Amino acid sequence: MNKTILSFASALLVAASSHAATITVADSSAPLSVPLNTESGTLLPNGGALIRIGYFRGFTTAGNNSALIDELHNIDRAVVYNAIQRDFIPLGEGLDPELGPIPAAGSEPRIANRTILGVANQPGRLIGGVTGVVPNTDPEASVGNPITGVPAGTRIFLLAYNTMDPNSATEMGIYSGATWLMPSSNAGALQLNTTNVDSPNEIIRGSLVGSALELAAFIPEPSTGLMALFAGLGLMVRRRR
Repeated sequence: MNKTILSFASALLVAASSHAATITVADSSAPLSVPLNTESGTLLPNGGALIRIGYFRGFTTAGNNSALIDELHNIDRAVVYNAIQRDFIPLGEGLDPELGPIPAAGSEPRIANRTILGVANQPGRLIGGVTGVVPNTDPEASVGNPITGVPAGTRIFLLAYNTMDPNSATEMGIYSGATWLMPSSNAGALQLNTTNVDSPNEIIRGSLVGSALELAAFIPEPSTGLMALFAGLGLMVRRRR
């Protein structure tokens, strides 16, 4: 009896894994390979920039996404982060097993050296990915409770920060190629080539400058000292009145 149950469970596991998808962020190594740069044009540092992949709740390929896009394009970090917290469903970050397990160290989406056009150790390049993401046949951009994977055909996004800690990031980029769609259960693989991002409607936040995608800066937040100065000036004005 126990052997029968074990065999059945193993069969289910094999069946589930055969329907799981792999999403990688290793951009194309073709001549038009596009790196990710800061707004000033410098390469993102190896191991020092956070790369996330996932999808947005409510974003549809044929719908009106202008309200969400306007929020993500905002120069105020609080507005952008609020939209991400509310609507972004990350893959490979432990939110749900069917959204991909947390990758092993050294295989997660990240910035590192890669071989480009036969030249080794090219810095500032995308590498890594997430495995075990389960596609389903739910309506596009739906989010069940509990989550049961990612609807096939859902638009996948890449988020890039200029630091590993989003709370200290001063720049961010959000990109999604028109072909970055969640595979069906019969496909199983998606590669997020940065060369696919070549039009304004594929750059939610950031820009394409020459042969590189660049992040966009947030408006600087007032420092504690500056806030105190403003408060002091306000107090002086009131006293003079």
